[in-house]
Amino acid sequence: MNIKTWISENKTAAILAVCFLGCFAALGWLTWNAWGEFDATKAEYDGKLAQFAKFATQKPFPNKANLKKTDDALNQSRSDLDSLQKQLAQYRIPPFGDLEKTKPQEQPQSFQDALRKEVTRIKGLATSAGSTLPPSFYLGMEEYENKLPQLEEAIPLARQLTVLNRLATTLVSQKGVIVSEFSRFRPDSGVKKDPATLKKPGAPPVAGKKSDSDEPYETIGITRMTFRCSQTSLREIVNSLSSGPYFQVIDSIQIQNSSTEPPRREAPAQTSAQPSTQSTEPFATNEPVIQRLPIVVGRETLTVTIKVRALDFPQQNSPAGASK
Repeated sequence: MNIKTWISENKTAAILAVCFLGCFAALGWLTWNAWGEFDATKAEYDGKLAQFAKFATQKPFPNKANLKKTDDALNQSRSDLDSLQKQLAQYRIPPFGDLEKTKPQEQPQSFQDALRKEVTRIKGLATSAGSTLPPSFYLGMEEYENKLPQLEEAIPLARQLTVLNRLATTLVSQKGVIVSEFSRFRPDSGVKKDPATLKKPGAPPVAGKKSDSDEPYETIGITRMTFRCSQTSLREIVNSLSSGPYFQVIDSIQIQNSSTEPPRREAPAQTSAQPSTQSTEPFATNEPVIQRLPIVVGRETLTVTIKVRALDFPQQNSPAGASK
């Protein structure tokens, strides 16, 4: 049988046969290629699985190379920790007036004298700035106006005075601020301790529990202030917390606007208060000047209640023998 003759007589069957052979060849090549990739992937998987099983049953060999890697990791962590402590040391809160340099027996009296002097100074600053302080204002330390603190309380109170003095100075320096509250809370104020977790004298520490001394920071004091001011003054007061030399965070803030109604969209544009004058200049008009961008909230005042927490970062000693 002549193939050429058969193809010429059966063109449709010949075309279908060629297409079938081409598809079969392509399918065979794809199958062979996929089978080769499967073998390579399976071999890699079996190798990783065997390596994992080997590592799971072994222990790190205590050779010098592994010891060097461990020492390098510890030294790097220790270096990073020292760098962080140096950065946090910049925010340490010193006792007011270098009270720690005073003789211990003279510290309570020196603290009371410094407190009285600062209260007088801040009241004078408020008067010159047109600000108003509550009648009983004493920097939140009213109990020490006529009573000396205990000897062990002098230094902690002096550190609180450093923060309170700066807050009050910033507050009354804003023109027209009306202060209705300036109170101080102790660091442990409002914290309730579970009686079951209280440590008895001589009892060993509870496993998994951290003491207050283990924290990287301590709360020096919490100050609550309530005042009425303009929006510009509030912005200056809040910005002073982040730009100051001490680490202060806002625990809570509540702002009440003096105007409870929003401005109406159909309100007429404000006109200039200055009377129009005759002008001989070209293109000059005698019509009143219209303010194209009327003030929406610029004249409103705010009643603010803010609670500020002052944090200190004491020097942390590295544990002895950590490299061992």
